[in-house]
Amino acid sequence: AQHLWRHWLYVGDENQLREDIYPWLKEACQYYLSILFKDENGVYNIELSHSPEQVAKDDKGQTYICLGRNPTIDISCIKYLFEATLDAAEFLGDDDPMITKCDDVLKHLPPLPTEDGVLIDNETAFFHDGDRSGRFKHSHRHPSRLMPIWPACQIGLGSPSEELELARRSVKEFLSYGLGGISGWSLPYQACVAARAGFAEETENLLKTLLDAYTLEGGLTSHNSLK
Repeated sequence: AQHLWRHWLYVGDENQLREDIYPWLKEACQYYLSILFKDENGVYNIELSHSPEQVAKDDKGQTYICLGRNPTIDISCIKYLFEATLDAAEFLGDDDPMITKCDDVLKHLPPLPTEDGVLIDNETAFFHDGDRSGRFKHSHRHPSRLMPIWPACQIGLGSPSEELELARRSVKEFLSYGLGGISGWSLPYQACVAARAGFAEETENLLKTLLDAYTLEGGLTSHNSLK
């Protein structure tokens, strides 16, 4: 959805927006409307999802995908999708009642999950030994909890100071676990996240690592480190 919306913003082909992009955005919204659960406080929740590839270990040391509630990545993606769809509806003059529903969802999404002043993966994670906040303190190639910083660009440079500080603390926390769990494609992704938080040196270091340890002589990059 983001690729399509950015394509429209760049090209500005109204016919393509009306005939192709906007109907696709609406269909994506319909999917989310079908799975969101509105609680007694009027908040729309993602009751069962997961932050990509986040795993935990059970009492026997076996790993399992840790499902959870209200992942940061889902909240951020829904916000981006619904805002784009509402903007397109306004531009095209569409008064479909579904758009009113999307507007209500946007106004009543859960807050981004945080703990100790940083973004975490899930509001609640369903661990084998009980439910608790979905914070995973290890190096990981998927910076999913940082989606609001980039590519959604909802917080970061240009944001109010409190939101910018949340972004900066979250990036520092994510990078503090090192690069042991990452892969080649993740480095430019993380560099974009760091840049959006205003970390020039960290951005440069991530790209230098990509060049030094993951880039072949012809310019192609490797999934695994070459060193």
